Amino acid sequence: MKDFLRPLIKPEPGDVLDETRNVIGQHGGAVLYTLGERQGLDIFKKTPDQAPLYILAKDLVKNTLTVGPKKI
Repeated sequence: MKDFLRPLIKPEPGDVLDETRNVIGQHGGAVLYTLGERQGLDIFKKTPDQAPLYILAKDLVKNTLTVGPKKI
């Protein structure tokens, strides 16, 4: 789906933030990601217990994604 949308909407790269707003990586365009997603993020930082990171929030105005361990 991302490959299909990319030429149509021309997304801009932006920052990936952790829950404390520290920049931990880059993404290819916030509009291409959904909340709860973890596939396609080139983020190698994990939580202290080695849990994977999921998208918790998107800010389309600032073009940022906030990630953290999945909340249950």
